Amino acid sequence: MPLTQQESPGGAAVMADQLRHILDVADQPNITVHVLAGGATSWHPAHAGPFMLFDFRKEPSIVHLEHLSSSAFLYAPGDVRVYSDAVANLTRLAMAPDESAGVIADRVKELEKGTR
Repeated sequence: MPLTQQESPGGAAVMADQLRHILDVADQPNITVHVLAGGATSWHPAHAGPFMLFDFRKEPSIVHLEHLSSSAFLYAPGDVRVYSDAVANLTRLAMAPDESAGVIADRVKELEKGTR
């Protein structure tokens, strides 16, 4: 469940700044931002928790997991494949980058209205 502007540390202004930053970095050629719509009625890999999949040109991919009190890197090809498949699945479920940027921009406008 996403944080509301009342629950967000720093409030609506901070949340709006963070979302604007996401829009700014999404303009970089090596970054793609996809929004996954809330309210899913069936399980998908995002429900399992956050992870980062690092793909390199000259080295094998690795996965980074963060937990409350520790973190882990996964290097085994079978483990990495599970997360690569999860990324592919989530990409199919997510909005296209342009649509995602529109949703983020709309949310920024909503947050800004609440701070005036």
